[in-house]
Amino acid sequence: MKNKRFSFVAAFCLMLFLLAGTAGAAGNACGEHLTWACTEDGVLTVSGTGEMWSYALQGVPWDRNRIREVVIEEGVTSIGDSAFHSCANLTSVQIADSVASIGSNAFFASGLTSVRIPNTVRETGSYAFANCAALTSVEGVDVGGGKEGVAFADGVFSGCRSLARVSIPEGMTEFSGSHMFRGCAALTAVALPRSLTKLSAALFSDCAALRDLYFAGSVLPELDRFMPAGYVDRLDEIAFHLNSGLPAVTAPKTLAAVPTASAVLVNGSETAFDAYNIEGANYFKLRDLAYALRGTAKQFEVAWDAPTKTINLAPGQAYTAAGGEMSGAGEEEKTAVPTAARILLDGKAVSFTAYNIGGNNYFKLRDIGQAMNFGVDWDSAKRTIAIDTSKAYASEA
Repeated sequence: MKNKRFSFVAAFCLMLFLLAGTAGAAGNACGEHLTWACTEDGVLTVSGTGEMWSYALQGVPWDRNRIREVVIEEGVTSIGDSAFHSCANLTSVQIADSVASIGSNAFFASGLTSVRIPNTVRETGSYAFANCAALTSVEGVDVGGGKEGVAFADGVFSGCRSLARVSIPEGMTEFSGSHMFRGCAALTAVALPRSLTKLSAALFSDCAALRDLYFAGSVLPELDRFMPAGYVDRLDEIAFHLNSGLPAVTAPKTLAAVPTASAVLVNGSETAFDAYNIEGANYFKLRDLAYALRGTAKQFEVAWDAPTKTINLAPGQAYTAAGGEMSGAGEEEKTAVPTAARILLDGKAVSFTAYNIGGNNYFKLRDIGQAMNFGVDWDSAKRTIAIDTSKAYASEA
């Protein structure tokens, strides 16, 4: 009897142990044959073989706010719908060559700054990377042997307002979805694969900065000029480069910045600015100008969006001091590099000549005068710059 009782207790304990192990495995499952693990510092790794499950927005098993990096290991064949939707702290992802599809909204509104998509990926769902505000570059990795028929659905990168450069992987024949890059206001260059046979103008609607398309083939793909209501056809403004890939990014040119020797008057009163002369033109610290003009008819607000490296200028709004304004330029020559920041004027992307000096952005005075419509005059006899908010901007004679 005692032996039977012992056997029963042992069997019962073994069953509890096995159930606990099964529950633990199920708790870390993200596919029929996939598991996930997340380290204390936020690195989430998906391992195993086969497809990842798709999720509703609130249904993922991991803490979206904890994830900082995602590693999709070899053997995983898909990334599920909404898997990393709204992971604001997620900045990087490694996608294995075994992945063949990326689900809809998979990385929607995440904190990704760059992504490399293997050309083993045959399908990308709608809005997979949309609204990733900090995303600056997308590259396709040529792993060889790419098959035809790659499909990118609607709006995959739409709203990625910091996206500047894109390289589409070889194997894609046409973009099956519309408005793939719509609203990518900072996009300047796109590399297209030789396999592409059709290109829609709607893909690049509202891409105000786009100037160059680089096509790996020697003959342009068929151009579809149909534009849905509210879209703007900009293909005529874009240069096509045949037999070309995305050019390498060159190191920014550095220039000497000499403290300006000119006196500066603001509405008749002499004012000490943090200003430099670069190649014969005067560049003023942007926040100094905003500070000096606050309370006038030409006042403007300056706001900095760090995640997207964007300067927002709002004409007519009162300036909010950030500290350090009107400190003066000092007497030492400094080094200036072209600013990498994106600039929005009333919410629209604009192109200004601007430099970064010692961590601050300096703009050509006449550019800001024209944008905010205040007068800028130069008195060569007195070597004086006059800023007059009662006058409209007038170009140099």
